[in-house]
Amino acid sequence: MKHITCICIFLLSVSFCIAQKTSSDIRESITAHMKAMEVKDYETALDHYYKKYFNLIMSRTEFLQKLLEMDNNDMLIGRNKLSKIISVSDIVTVDAIKYAFVTYEAHVSITYKDTVEEEVVLYVRQQIEAKENNVSYDKEKREITYYRNSDCIMILDNGWKLLPYSKKLAPFVKTMIPKAAIEKLNISE
Repeated sequence: MKHITCICIFLLSVSFCIAQKTSSDIRESITAHMKAMEVKDYETALDHYYKKYFNLIMSRTEFLQKLLEMDNNDMLIGRNKLSKIISVSDIVTVDAIKYAFVTYEAHVSITYKDTVEEEVVLYVRQQIEAKENNVSYDKEKREITYYRNSDCIMILDNGWKLLPYSKKLAPFVKTMIPKAAIEKLNISE
């Protein structure tokens, strides 16, 4: 009986360590993605995306091009900084594939160049305020800042990969992952 108890304790501790490692792997993957976005290393950032995203929503080349166009915008400078993970769900397994739901936050700043009229900047600020929280505007710097929460589904596919999730993307996401995974992750629309 003593041996059975020892074996059970050992198996429980091993499974706990594996679960901790898996959760840690999710955090490492999403953190690497966020840091790559902050330093504008978009190739690396996109390496963390689930490949089906590029097949269904936007090609990797097109996505990379849009990110680079934002960087080369002659009217503004956009930055993500101080990104952090808000929450990581429990991992669920459906059809031998593991999933988790992650919410993360980025501090976004948009600095407008002097060539942009003040009315345009204020209009953009109003548009952002309609969708985001904690929006501020520094008139002297011509900078709008806010915190953006983003959600994603992490999928274990040759390492943990992220699939952006929002109400707008929900119909596409449902074609990429099983309904059972969405239900088990308690994702609401």
